[in-house]
Amino acid sequence: MKCWTVSLRITFILLTLAFTLSCDEQWDVPPVPSTEDLTPNISIHELKQRAVRGQSMQITEDWIIGGQVVSNDRFGNFYKVLVIQDSTGGIPISINATDFYVLFEPGRRVYVKCRGLTLTDRNNDIYLDLHGQRIPDNLYREYVFRGTEVEPVTPRLRSIYQLSEADLGTLIKLEEVEFSVADKPLRYADEDRPANRTIEDCIGNVLVVRTSNYADFASAPIPDGNGWIVGILSRYRNTLQLTIRDTSDVSMRDSSCLLGGGGTQIDIAEVRAMFQGSTVPAPTGKKIRGVVISDRAHANLHERNLILQDNTAGILVRFQQSHSFDLYQEIELLLDGSEISEYNGMLQINNATLANAQIVGSSMVQPQDVTVEDLLSDFESYEAELVRLHNVQFTGATVFREGPEVSDGTGSILLFTRNQASFADQPVPASANTIVAIASQGGRDRVKQLLLRNLDDIDGSSGGGGLDTLDVLDEDFSSFPDGQDIDSRGWKSFAIEGQRQWRIKTYRGNAYAQATAFRDNAPSMVTMLVTPPLRLDQPKILQFESAKAFWTHQGLSVWISTDFDGQNIAQATWHPLQCRLASESDPDHEWIPSGDIDLSAYSGIAYIAFRYEGSGPNGKTTSARIDNVKVRPK
Repeated sequence: MKCWTVSLRITFILLTLAFTLSCDEQWDVPPVPSTEDLTPNISIHELKQRAVRGQSMQITEDWIIGGQVVSNDRFGNFYKVLVIQDSTGGIPISINATDFYVLFEPGRRVYVKCRGLTLTDRNNDIYLDLHGQRIPDNLYREYVFRGTEVEPVTPRLRSIYQLSEADLGTLIKLEEVEFSVADKPLRYADEDRPANRTIEDCIGNVLVVRTSNYADFASAPIPDGNGWIVGILSRYRNTLQLTIRDTSDVSMRDSSCLLGGGGTQIDIAEVRAMFQGSTVPAPTGKKIRGVVISDRAHANLHERNLILQDNTAGILVRFQQSHSFDLYQEIELLLDGSEISEYNGMLQINNATLANAQIVGSSMVQPQDVTVEDLLSDFESYEAELVRLHNVQFTGATVFREGPEVSDGTGSILLFTRNQASFADQPVPASANTIVAIASQGGRDRVKQLLLRNLDDIDGSSGGGGLDTLDVLDEDFSSFPDGQDIDSRGWKSFAIEGQRQWRIKTYRGNAYAQATAFRDNAPSMVTMLVTPPLRLDQPKILQFESAKAFWTHQGLSVWISTDFDGQNIAQATWHPLQCRLASESDPDHEWIPSGDIDLSAYSGIAYIAFRYEGSGPNGKTTSARIDNVKVRPK
């Protein structure tokens, strides 16, 4: 009887244990709450801008960021660090826990309540942590929330020379790179310490690849060959470095480039002379150096094309992919693998590789003063170069996309504008004192033409509702270069007090104009953003949208002037306009319509100005934003 009782007790214990284990299949996943109701109210880029270099700054605002996981602690190369990114940037989060990769897999949506956490500068790289230390295991669930969405993250495609602070904390991909010759016999890390290896492109740009000796793949050999690498970009002091997640982030399947010194420089005129009527391969081991005279920001040239000019000639360069070279950047281009050919009459270096191009500086190019007769009589000698015509007339079109003719008394020539250009639908003036453009050819008929870069290339225009005076206005700032002070397309920002001006910013893919005194050291900041001149020959209405972020004061106001000369802003008479502006009670980042602002009390030529006043030392640092500015008939 006693044996039977003992047997029953053992059976009961075993059944209980089996039931308990079967009900706890996810025992290794700590209880982190999922969420669907957190809404980010600040971008990662904006959050990092609040950091103080060299210090830890506690966050006292109810800020929420959202992003996707791009790296976790799974393969040991990111020790107790979770990295997330949104469309504006990325940030590492320091957590004193292990194996959280089971919760935060790559692509997982994550939200972070930032209040109470700190932004810490660790050797010139910004982290989220708690009082400068890792967020404790028993506390991080109060700040870091696991979302329900999981979507693949596409790495940002970059070249080594393009890497910047904006890429820190984000997943990037470098193509046509390889490990240095000295590193190829080595392993990713040393046995007893982390290691820096060097990745380089085929023209000598280099980047550190950092690997922990605790990474699962630390003992794996460095691969030979050329290919691509994916990783998280970080910075240690003044050195950018890339950290891969595991070896699947590296693929080196092509032959090593080993170009030794990056090639011998030749003139662009020498390249042009190599074309004798039929396509020829570009010479290997040779490179050219010149200044970009086309303007990518205003899209009057295909996104893969640019025009490069040195002191001997100019030439069109067509890359295999979209490039990011800006107006007046000086670049070197290795010619290996490209060809010299013509497209619709325009001589080009075709099939150029982005990895073979690097920025080496910046420089202005002065246009050559010519007449239309000069151009047409010897067009090949001017092709792909910057020229300037004087005292011109425009005929045959009302907007630029229609292709007006430009004449100067010696002849006429087509002014070509792509439909995709930022100014394609802007009205054509009747005349201008000067016009600067690129001599080009295009179309099936190989038409000799001028290529306008942006509207600043036309000076002293008049008549026809032209560039300097608009009958209507509809501006969403989408074609302005991001992160730059505003001074194009007839818009101009003035620094009245201090140095700060209105500049273009982007949030969640939307471009807008912003002014803020945040982290400005000047005792007073006043800046005015002025529209192009507007013709008020009939009653008209102004409309726009405003938004605010990080409210501390109301610094935005709207003004109008009918005696402003376009330059001397302090000498003009400015009248305030009453309208609805984003205020303290409005949510951050929410666009508030101004309502219809009646301009019928004003006539002649008028300018609208958006004025911002603030003071960093006095805590008046609200970020003021405007967008979708419109002027139309009443």
